[in-house]
Amino acid sequence: MGNTLCIYDGDAQTRQIACLVGSVLSMSAYASYTETWDWERYERIVFIMGPRQAMFSHFAVWQPALQHKELAFLWNDFQNIYTERIAAAIEARLDRPLDVTAFVSSENWLDDTICAAQAIQAREKGQGNPDEAVLQAMETFLAGHARRPSCHRP
Repeated sequence: MGNTLCIYDGDAQTRQIACLVGSVLSMSAYASYTETWDWERYERIVFIMGPRQAMFSHFAVWQPALQHKELAFLWNDFQNIYTERIAAAIEARLDRPLDVTAFVSSENWLDDTICAAQAIQAREKGQGNPDEAVLQAMETFLAGHARRPSCHRP
């Protein structure tokens, strides 16, 4: 994956989250939604939005530039009751699905941000859910050994 642009909602906490996500993902820049940037320089865009939802009206304008980008959306609030609804509204404005959606608690933002950044990294590396990967490896192992004749002789 190439460069990442973290666009935050303009307040102090979403800015902190953008800085941390950018540090974890590396080769990243961050900017307030009000700034100007060159979309072509970035392969992945991470949106960090808080309760004020200041950037929400910009998604329809940004839509043409975002069609071939990997998109992540992090919702920062005290409760995780709006994450999916706002993500669905963003997807409707962009006319495409988001690649990663995560909730970042205002109370536990540091740990939640690191988990969200790791989820973005896992997608980049083509990793699925680690539990699914372990289960698949076990199934493959068992299936391979079930077909083999026993090496023990009576």
